Amino acid sequence: MRLIILFIMMVVMTFNVIAENYAFLFSFGNTTRDDDYLCSIYWYDLFLAYEDLILKEGYSHENIIVFYGNGFDWDSSKYSRYQKSQFGWDHIVDYDVRINTLNSVLNNYSDSLTDEDNLLIRCIYGHGRIEGVDFEDGYVLRIEIDYYPDLYELDLVNMLNQINHYKRRKILWTSCHSGALAVGDINLLNDKTTIITCANHDPLFGACPDSNFTNETWHSKFNYNVTSSLFGEDPLGLSYNADYNGDSVINFNEIINKLLNNPIDTTLPVIGDDCPMKDFLFVDEALYLDSAQLDTTIQYRVDSLTAQNGLELMSGSDITIACDKEIRFKPGFHARSGSKMHAYIGFINCQPAGISPPVLTVEEKANGSSIFNFFPNPTNSVIRLKYDNEIKQDVKISLTNCMGAVVREIILDSGKQQSEVELDVSDLPSGLYFVTVRSGGQVQTEKFVVIR
Repeated sequence: MRLIILFIMMVVMTFNVIAENYAFLFSFGNTTRDDDYLCSIYWYDLFLAYEDLILKEGYSHENIIVFYGNGFDWDSSKYSRYQKSQFGWDHIVDYDVRINTLNSVLNNYSDSLTDEDNLLIRCIYGHGRIEGVDFEDGYVLRIEIDYYPDLYELDLVNMLNQINHYKRRKILWTSCHSGALAVGDINLLNDKTTIITCANHDPLFGACPDSNFTNETWHSKFNYNVTSSLFGEDPLGLSYNADYNGDSVINFNEIINKLLNNPIDTTLPVIGDDCPMKDFLFVDEALYLDSAQLDTTIQYRVDSLTAQNGLELMSGSDITIACDKEIRFKPGFHARSGSKMHAYIGFINCQPAGISPPVLTVEEKANGSSIFNFFPNPTNSVIRLKYDNEIKQDVKISLTNCMGAVVREIILDSGKQQSEVELDVSDLPSGLYFVTVRSGGQVQTEKFVVIR
């Protein structure tokens, strides 16, 4: 089968977005001794989740906010696996889990995040129950500190929703009956949020079991599956594979599939996903794809993605990449005959049918106006330019390749007030190009990519 090399040089598509990735981890109790199913998990599972975010998912220490028990770290006296010293970390816990602390800190962060930031929320461990006859809205979280206060569903939802600026919100929640947070009138859902809970809301079947794993120690079965899936290894360092589509990165759909189809997990996990986004949503917002052969339909919706050495798109594959910041195609990325790839830069609103082309915006020029916008990008046949039909001067449109050579040039007479122009690029080789429009004293240049 013929192998087509899409790019012989690195191609970078960028969009000027400044964004941060924040994670809020909650463990609603204290660990006081090793190998105790009543309390050990609060620290063990928190440590593993923190480790995954730092070592695998690309989060920074300063952007991971940890609420744990009394607010002080705990070091296992039996297992070096759960000690900070192995990584040289000074501390991982920032705050205690008293309700006043939770409300105050989350309120303060409501002014720190912007609509460009991504937000991950993980309840590592907590005890939940259902009260009243309205099972869907009767969730109660018990905080295992200071005489065990209760946090009722409405108060919990309002508290978490104090942080209301984000681009994507991803929630993983471990407590009995926590599926209530994804259903009913009181819930955490919106078209920018996806939530996976360890159990449904039913008072009879909504428990989240723990387990004493062979040659290991106590863990929540839900956390064991989720964190091991993300990290690619279990706590003992043995390979743990949830990568159903073979791309070496784990999306939310793969997480829920692992939970539903793994005999380790005997609970009934729930996913709430209004958009839906689970097929192209990731904890890691800066993906690197390499050493994989993709042969199916896969979508990616992240801040940035790099396709590099050893990544092959096989015949019949259909890959869509939509990034807010940057897409990089490096040498060694190949596509075989019969494969398809679509790549978009810029914000894309919720698309129930999956990723579709964004509505592109153009950078405003110094005089406060723009000449044109264009689509599609990337393209394999034509690009269409929409320009201001109030322009009174002639319009000159030039296409240049990445070496600066002009490959197309047309002039539109000012007497022909077209609002859209179609340019044929079907004969141009794959690569990066620039379209420049000049009219009067205005000049605007934008990048586009031709893909074969």
